[in-house]
Amino acid sequence: MAKIKILLLSANPKETVALRLSEEFREIKGVIRKSKYRDNIEIVQGEAVRASDLRVLLLEESPNVVHFSGHGASKGVFLENNKGNSH
Repeated sequence: MAKIKILLLSANPKETVALRLSEEFREIKGVIRKSKYRDNIEIVQGEAVRASDLRVLLLEESPNVVHFSGHGASKGVFLENNKGNSH
């Protein structure tokens, strides 16, 4: 059986309200560790994700599942720019 690759992404730009992203990832990983099929799941993590990082991670990792943790609006999610601000 091929592994399911989950890409966990997070972005919390400087001018946004601080989120507890590390805790959320810890919870996700903990549930997977306790699952029956944990050996069939691979987790890849990207933090403080910029638009250029997103493209690279998606192309290099070819994940089955993408989970984004961060801020968003009706037009999409907030990633970070090179200075750590919203993009």
